[in-house]
Amino acid sequence: MPDVLSDNRNLWQWAGINFGEYNCMMLQKSLARLAATASASNVRLWGKINGTEKDFYIAEGTADAPPAGEDEDRNADLEPRGSGVNQFAYWVCNSPDENKWTALPDLSPSDVAAARSVKFHVTGDLERKIITNPFFLKREKHFIRAQIARISQSTTLVPKGVYRINEEQILEENLPEEGPVPVPSTKEMAKLANWVHYSKSILKCNRVTLLDVEAAEDEDPEVAKAKAEAKDPSEPMLKSIVNDQKVKGNCSAWTVRCYGD
Repeated sequence: MPDVLSDNRNLWQWAGINFGEYNCMMLQKSLARLAATASASNVRLWGKINGTEKDFYIAEGTADAPPAGEDEDRNADLEPRGSGVNQFAYWVCNSPDENKWTALPDLSPSDVAAARSVKFHVTGDLERKIITNPFFLKREKHFIRAQIARISQSTTLVPKGVYRINEEQILEENLPEEGPVPVPSTKEMAKLANWVHYSKSILKCNRVTLLDVEAAEDEDPEVAKAKAEAKDPSEPMLKSIVNDQKVKGNCSAWTVRCYGD
């Protein structure tokens, strides 16, 4: 588990974020308790989302999916735990002082589709109904879970050259055959062109991977699969952030700043 106190002091504050020493101490203790009670591993503080009444502190980790029957929202097109938008499990609480973390449900494509079509100020109540147009027929916990996935898939970056795509189209570390791993300079990392996306993109079907395609009787399965991929193509892996869609005001989606010597 990462050291929240150390991260806050040596990393987040350099980026202009500060949870405070007391809150970080309480978060560290609370996350350790979560890892033990939820049988989770690789637990870390994912972040914080401000609400109109209460805030959401969000933890990310690796954990098994709930047994069949315990999660009423599971359906056939949901990506299984450990893959796609459900690669990680998430828990939320409203305050670092709280000892109780609430597990968020796994994400279905319908949740992602609905979250992509509405804007909503969360209140901090997971069971609050969302009143918006178009209709969002579930609750705040589903909306939060969908936005976490969209943020994670869109904003996880790595320096260019750290990873490569192997013959099986899987990312692997780009390690040299001999000698130490090259470390990029601060000057190189201050350029947008030297940062790339790490995560696979969420497709138009609101999944990271396409559902299995049923080919017609006289059609080759590989041809049917290729047609489906052409209709809903994934973004290139390790795509540069330079060409990301601009934000309001025609500003770049990303800004790099240097601090210190």
